[in-house]
Amino acid sequence: NPYFEAGGKKWHVDLGLNVAIDKFSDTTAKFYFSPKLNIHYNIYNNFVIPYAGLGGGLEKNSFRSLATINPFITSTPGYANTFNVFTAFGGLRGVLSSKTSYDAKVSYGRYKNMAFFLIDYDNFLSNKFKVVYNDASMLQVNGQLKYQLKEKINVIAKGNYYKYGVDSNSYAWHRPDFDLTLTGL
Repeated sequence: NPYFEAGGKKWHVDLGLNVAIDKFSDTTAKFYFSPKLNIHYNIYNNFVIPYAGLGGGLEKNSFRSLATINPFITSTPGYANTFNVFTAFGGLRGVLSSKTSYDAKVSYGRYKNMAFFLIDYDNFLSNKFKVVYNDASMLQVNGQLKYQLKEKINVIAKGNYYKYGVDSNSYAWHRPDFDLTLTGL
């Protein structure tokens, strides 16, 4: 994946191209190209750092990756890789004190073959979901707060809100509207 990198004392830019080959879902190979752009500027001593970017790429779907999203999938789901055509994002990050930092971000992405989950009515008593793929868009609002408790102990509170736009279905089946995470490292 070729890229160009430039920067100064307060700014940094990465510009490149993500290239991927998908021979997983068809007998013919497909080439995918997506942009890579990351920009940030340190306004004042790491207290406020606005950033923006553009990205994308091929996301390989396996049983493990799909079961991480929904652990109740059938044991033989259909597989297709997801292509993130682009994701545009922007946000602010920085430090609030010597032990506290923050990150707030908004992103919007377009996907081909995003995985969704429908109840498998063919085997209703097993309470499993089958995987269906659809082209979709996703708006994500993300916030994170990190506190350093001791020298090597960090507490991180993170939240995400998701809004899906699905091309062929009326609803983004069994995808979360939000998630919250509290981590101690």
